[in-house]
Amino acid sequence: MDLHPLTEAHVKAGEPLLVDVFDAQGRLLLKAGATPSGAQLARLLEHGLYADPVALEAALPGSVSGGMAAPEIAGTELRVVQMVAQAKRDLEAWQTAALAGITDRPALEAIARSLERASGLDADACMGQISFDRPPSYAARHAVDTALLGALVAQQLGHAAEERALLIRAAITMNLGMVGLQDALYAQSTPLSAEQLTLIRQHPEHSAALLQALGVQDARWLNIVRQHHEAAEGSGYPAGLQADAIDPLARCIAVADQICALLSERAHRDAINPMRAVQKLTQAPPKSLSSETSGALVQLMTPCPPGAVVRLHSADTGVVARRTRHADSPIVMVFLNRMNKRFDPPLRKPSSADANRIVEALPQNAIDPRPLASAIWDEVIDSAATAAPAPSA
Repeated sequence: MDLHPLTEAHVKAGEPLLVDVFDAQGRLLLKAGATPSGAQLARLLEHGLYADPVALEAALPGSVSGGMAAPEIAGTELRVVQMVAQAKRDLEAWQTAALAGITDRPALEAIARSLERASGLDADACMGQISFDRPPSYAARHAVDTALLGALVAQQLGHAAEERALLIRAAITMNLGMVGLQDALYAQSTPLSAEQLTLIRQHPEHSAALLQALGVQDARWLNIVRQHHEAAEGSGYPAGLQADAIDPLARCIAVADQICALLSERAHRDAINPMRAVQKLTQAPPKSLSSETSGALVQLMTPCPPGAVVRLHSADTGVVARRTRHADSPIVMVFLNRMNKRFDPPLRKPSSADANRIVEALPQNAIDPRPLASAIWDEVIDSAATAAPAPSA
C-alpha cells in the first residue's frame, strides 16, 4: 500500500499515536494509541516512519493534502532555516520509501511546496544555510540545496513561478538513481572506480526511469532530470547535448549543482568558502556551463555570498548574513573578536563601515557551523526578508 512519511509534526514523544505506524517496507511497528518514549521515537524517525495517508489525513487534516498548520518552534512560527532542514529530513524519508517501491506523491509535493515557499521568503537564508547545514544524508541535503539555489538562479533569469516550481521538483529527484552511491562517495577519499563512473554516467536515465515507475508523467520534468549533467559545449552525459538543446531549467540546475558541491566538505577536502567559489566561477567559468546561467549565479551571490566566513578590518570573524544594494558591503554576523572571544549572541554589523569592511575570506571551518544557521537567519517567516535588490557594483 502507499504510505506517507511521518515527521516530528505528526508524532510527539509521550503522546498517544493517532494512527498505526509502519516502516518503509509496510511492516506495522506500533498501533494507534501506543505512547512512544522520546528515545524510541527518535530511533523510529531516524530509520523512517510511515502511516496510511487516508488514516493520517483523517486524524490530522491537511497533513497529506496540504495546508497543515506549521509546527511551532521556540514559541514562534516555523522559520526558513528550520523549513529547509525539515525538507531535507522529509526528502531522505521519501527517497528511502521510493527506492523500496513505495509511491508517495503527496509527500514529494509537500516537500517541493515547502521549498518554493522558503525560496520566496528568504533567499539569503536559503543560500547561507548551504554552507552550514549538516544532516546525516548528503544525498538529500545536496538535492534540496541544489533545488533552492537553482530556483533562485532561475528567478534571476526571469523564469516564472510555475517553471521554478518544476525546477524544484526535478532537482529534488535528479539523483534518485544514485542515492546510495552519492552518500558513499561523500565519505570516499579514494579515486572513483570504473564501476562507480559507469553508475554515475547512467544515473540521469536511471533516475528518470524510477520516476516514471513511481507515476511521474510530466515529460519536461523527466527530461530535465535526464539533462541535468549535459554540458553547454557537448561534453556532458548521457546524450552529449549542446547549448540550446539543453532545457533552460536543466542549465540552471547544472550551475547550482556544481556550486553546491563546492560548498560541501568531502572526506578528501574541506568545504570551499562561498566567496572563493564565486571568484572561481567569475575568473574561470567552466565551459560546461552556459554563460547565461553562470553569469546569473555570480550576480545573485555577489562577491560576498551569504554563508561566507570572513575576517573584518577590525580582525573580528563573522559570517555574511545578508546582501545589500552594495555588492561588497553585506551585513555580517560577528561571532569572534580579534582575541577569539566568542560573542553570544553574535553581533550584527554592516560591512559598509571601514572598521567592519571585509578583508579576507577565511576557511569555512574557522567557525563551528553546527549551531550557527538559526542564529544568523533567525527570522520568523512572516517578516523574513526576501531576496535583496540586484546589488550595484
